[in-house]
Amino acid sequence: MKKTVIFILLFITLGYTCYSLYLVYKEHDLTGSTDQKVIIAYNNAYLKKAGFILEAYKSVLEEEGVPWEAVEIYRLTTSSAKILARTKPVIIFPDGLLQSMPDAIRTWAKEYLHNAGSIAVIYDAGVRTPKGLYRERALLSDIVGVNYITYSQFKENAYTKGRLAFNSKESADFFQIPPGKTDDNNILSGYIYGNLQYPFARSEDIRSLSEEDIFARVVSGKGEKYPAIILKKFGKGNVLFVNLPLGYLKTYSDDLPLRAILRTLLFRVVGIPHIMNTSNGIGGLTINWHIDSNIEWTNIPKAIESNVLDKDLRYSLHITAGDSRDQEGDGLGFDVCGKGQEFAEMLLPYGRIGSHGGWAHNWFANNLENNKFSTEDIEFYINKNKTCLESITGYPILEYSAPNGVHPQPQTTEILEKLGFNSYYYTGDSGSAPNRTFINSLMVSSRVLAFPVITYKQYASLYEMKASGAKEDEVRKWLFESVDYVTDNRTTRLFYSHIHDVDDYPDAINNFLQYAKKMRAAGKLQIEPMSVFADFIQKFLKTDFSFRENNDGLTIILKNMDGLKGITVAVPHHKYLPKMQTDLMVTEDKDYYYLTVNDDVKEKTIIVARI
Repeated sequence: MKKTVIFILLFITLGYTCYSLYLVYKEHDLTGSTDQKVIIAYNNAYLKKAGFILEAYKSVLEEEGVPWEAVEIYRLTTSSAKILARTKPVIIFPDGLLQSMPDAIRTWAKEYLHNAGSIAVIYDAGVRTPKGLYRERALLSDIVGVNYITYSQFKENAYTKGRLAFNSKESADFFQIPPGKTDDNNILSGYIYGNLQYPFARSEDIRSLSEEDIFARVVSGKGEKYPAIILKKFGKGNVLFVNLPLGYLKTYSDDLPLRAILRTLLFRVVGIPHIMNTSNGIGGLTINWHIDSNIEWTNIPKAIESNVLDKDLRYSLHITAGDSRDQEGDGLGFDVCGKGQEFAEMLLPYGRIGSHGGWAHNWFANNLENNKFSTEDIEFYINKNKTCLESITGYPILEYSAPNGVHPQPQTTEILEKLGFNSYYYTGDSGSAPNRTFINSLMVSSRVLAFPVITYKQYASLYEMKASGAKEDEVRKWLFESVDYVTDNRTTRLFYSHIHDVDDYPDAINNFLQYAKKMRAAGKLQIEPMSVFADFIQKFLKTDFSFRENNDGLTIILKNMDGLKGITVAVPHHKYLPKMQTDLMVTEDKDYYYLTVNDDVKEKTIIVARI
């Protein structure tokens, strides 16, 4: 009897242990899910120090409608690379979070690539041993083609700074760099700063790379050149290597490199299903006119007469409302609630009125720049400006732009959120898409979206371009290319200037507006105020979605309690064929089918067949 009891207890214990092991295995095994997702790998050891970088990658993937899952690197190696490649088509090895990785990842990654998976190796992934020492050769060097840790050779000079130079305009275009964001030598530039300096690693070739594999190089101050962006085939998959800390840059208000490079890999190279952050999957353009002073009393009627202000084009029209400009009482302001009221009312049919700073344009900017305003002062004058404008518009003011671009973060945006704004013009993240910007490693706001300005080299307004000596045909070409950029890439951008600047390039602006209007009439472009785009992006971000592989193809499930009308799913041509549904609008280009929900339903299931 006693032996029987012991046997039963042992049997129960053994069964419980096996079940526990099964649960652990099930928890750690990634191959059981059929949901298509991009994996962001990380090492737990770096989360405390660099967890903000993981948040940056997550934020961009969410804003681009990409299903993702963050996976600890040791958990990744316990899953079958062959099986995982079927439903997890891309693995990102990000900067800052994977300096140390298990040695087994090298073999695992090769198997994953040979089974048609694709990987992105960013900056410093795998440069240290598990004990924290720099390796002689980075763990994934033989996959990438260069050794990107040369500490044994250069010591503290293994990392330095340099300029990012694309091999050609075609290379920059391929990686979705907006026109004007590079100079005449294809070097990435920033608003005001000109050529930008980026951290990079000195590297050494360990196998011959084709010139076609290298899309950009970094150039040190001494003129040394090292590969910066490598994209090549490996087995049946693709390998992307980027010699820049993309996640870190995003968290310090430089969103474009991470977003553009990920979009290129995920949408252009691999072709993954995703949902679109633009209504009906169509590219968007905001034309943002800043109205600073009473100089525009004469220019507004001229702009209406010449069709620079056109009722068919809905602008963001941002006004500094007070009666002063440079100092209190100087009488140079637009004076919305006084002498300028009739001119403000002229603008009402042409889009949305927004708030341009706090009451007096240059006076407000100078006080901010010289730290003479408290947080309470900033809020008082922004609210004063907003309240005056609302007395004319009859609707809430949702949009904001900073005079002279002076926008102290995060306090200004926190004030905007408190006052009910949903969007603001931004000189940070220049050239990029509307986003939940980061500053000093933290997301500034999830509710008020930054709309970065597009630039021509280091200039943004027409006035600045004129002062730099830019010719009218150059400006015209850039404006036309900017329209083509947003339509071709189905993304959103903001152009800004002042109404009185039009006199600097009258033909370029008129031709640009007519071209944008033509593209809009063709159904290829939306032209809306930033608050309209911001509202849709927030709706998009609230949409729950999944892409589930089944025997015949892909099941897409969408849910949004605020409604799904205008939400668009992109499915790649090379893999799927959509089934016709009467409540879906289907369009296509050379890479994707775009399936748009026509009805304002809260849930939708879409089936696409595998080719």
